[in-house]
Amino acid sequence: MTKLVIAALAIAAMAACTKSNVQYEQPGEIAFQPVAQKATKATSISTSYPTGEKFNVWAWWGSEEAESSSFGSPILYIEEGTFAKKGNSWGGAPTPYYWPTTGSLLFAGYSPAEAQGTFKYVLNTKTFTATQFIQPFHISETVDLMWFDVIDESYDKTTMPDTGVPATFNHALAWLTFKFNLENDAPDNWRVKEVTLTGIENVSTFTAVKGQAPSWGTPTPTGDGRMNVYTNATGVTIAKTADGTVLENTADASIEKGAVLVIPQSCTKDDASLEITYDLKNPAYKEGIDNGATEYLLGQKVLLPLNGNNVGDAWNVGTHYIYNIVFGANEILIAPEVTAWDPGVNQDITFQ
Repeated sequence: MTKLVIAALAIAAMAACTKSNVQYEQPGEIAFQPVAQKATKATSISTSYPTGEKFNVWAWWGSEEAESSSFGSPILYIEEGTFAKKGNSWGGAPTPYYWPTTGSLLFAGYSPAEAQGTFKYVLNTKTFTATQFIQPFHISETVDLMWFDVIDESYDKTTMPDTGVPATFNHALAWLTFKFNLENDAPDNWRVKEVTLTGIENVSTFTAVKGQAPSWGTPTPTGDGRMNVYTNATGVTIAKTADGTVLENTADASIEKGAVLVIPQSCTKDDASLEITYDLKNPAYKEGIDNGATEYLLGQKVLLPLNGNNVGDAWNVGTHYIYNIVFGANEILIAPEVTAWDPGVNQDITFQ
């Protein structure tokens, strides 16, 4: 899905690596003022670009002067320059970038700046690649990989809008949310202690050509394929709610509730599954009666496949998947609801 980010990019002086130098002057700092229309990991409700986030930018000198000069057009002016919140704008960090004295610039970029992998934008084919992108298995280190394609219109210090250089960010990953609930007549006998994704891959190469559907290559097997998305040593008792409960990992307050971001990949029955560790109320336990039975049967586990006829066999780019895990009197049911990131279509699946 797309995420609109209007940015006031403050861009610092950089000379062109060709036969001649592009001249710059101060003042004339380039800046982005991001405004997002889609959710991110850090702001799953807000429509603002996360204030604590940084993004990287390429800029090319794409002016008439460059086209008619001996050193060709366009030429690279900024190579993966990092921009961070600076006052009311996003500027070059730690060094500002400045507009050239003549001519205009074309921009492309990706977010967040700390994403792991090798990133490239080929201007003449308008192609963004994230080679061997790594999505860490540890939930506190995962990122919301996004990119914005080259803007067709070039800008200079006089034509840049007051709100900043426009840039449309697109989501490259898939967003998974797990909601927990009870069947209408089921007692609250379930206490969830851990939720782990299993059988997933976390390294792959992403390619996006402007105007075409983006794609991920075959994931590279690394590690044990496990991403722990929730842990609570005490356990949380599941109660009946209207929309289900999204468990929040209080061990890390920076983790946005329900924001589990993974590389789009196969989620067939033999691949991705959800492992739930829970305590189950012991039917032999009688309150006030010492019959040797413990109140809970501790450390129970269930492995639920995350595929289904309605959901399909793969997670797709920029799509939000909502899995409704329903605890019943005698069994656990899972009814995945699939929605496009914004908006979407609801789908249900039940695993017996």
